[in-house]
Amino acid sequence: MSLKTRAALLAQNIATITTNGVGAITGAIHRTINADIIDSCVNKTTDANQCRQQECKSNVAITTVGTAITFDNVIGTGGKSYSLQVNCYDASGNVDYIVTLRTATGFTITPAINCSIDYTATKV
Repeated sequence: MSLKTRAALLAQNIATITTNGVGAITGAIHRTINADIIDSCVNKTTDANQCRQQECKSNVAITTVGTAITFDNVIGTGGKSYSLQVNCYDASGNVDYIVTLRTATGFTITPAINCSIDYTATKV
């Protein structure tokens, strides 16, 4: 199995699916069904903009001076274009925090004490 682009799959579909001798399933019908399947799939490599962008990290150390978190990829077009779930904690349990800046490339978080966070940012 290989990862192919939508265009490559459509070209292969047209070139290799032909009508059988009986005519019960024609090449055209089979190609139409395949084209619908191909159009409905997402190729994670080439169709990334169609995917729901998400960033998740665990056990990120942050400090009381404020820590800038930078996403691996831009999520949306601004700080309000993604939902943000944060779990801020230390060995004793949950820690209070404030998010002071949200952009499409990350956010700044300031906890009450030095601690760790797990977070998920999901494009809305």
